[in-house]
Amino acid sequence: MRRTIVLILGAPLLACGDGTTEPPPPPAVVSAAGTWTLSQIDGQPLPYPSALEPGESFRITAGTLSLHADASFTGSQTLRGEGASITLDVSGTWYQSEGLVDLIPDEGCADRAVVTATALRIARGCALGVSIVFSR
Repeated sequence: MRRTIVLILGAPLLACGDGTTEPPPPPAVVSAAGTWTLSQIDGQPLPYPSALEPGESFRITAGTLSLHADASFTGSQTLRGEGASITLDVSGTWYQSEGLVDLIPDEGCADRAVVTATALRIARGCALGVSIVFSR
């Protein structure tokens, strides 16, 4: 009886290991290069309310971010309201370290994002002060 219990309890431990002491390989790093579409701001889908000046009423209706292979990036954001449509453009450089992406615009403050296969997430965008999500 005692041998049966030891054998049954020890079986799962034997099944878990492959006999090596090497750690498993790290997960594959996803390249952030490519074109991303703005999908959420502050956890909300677009359109998102915004104002260029106090008292103005605009909504962010679209946006893109293109991370180029030469380490440059370009982006745009479309705002609509008060009978007008405005497109704001940005450009700069970017670099990736593992799953983190740093976006350094030619003008303004830098942002850090976390990249996965389907999303590029900025936890607190320096321009808006809220979370920003781009999707592929």
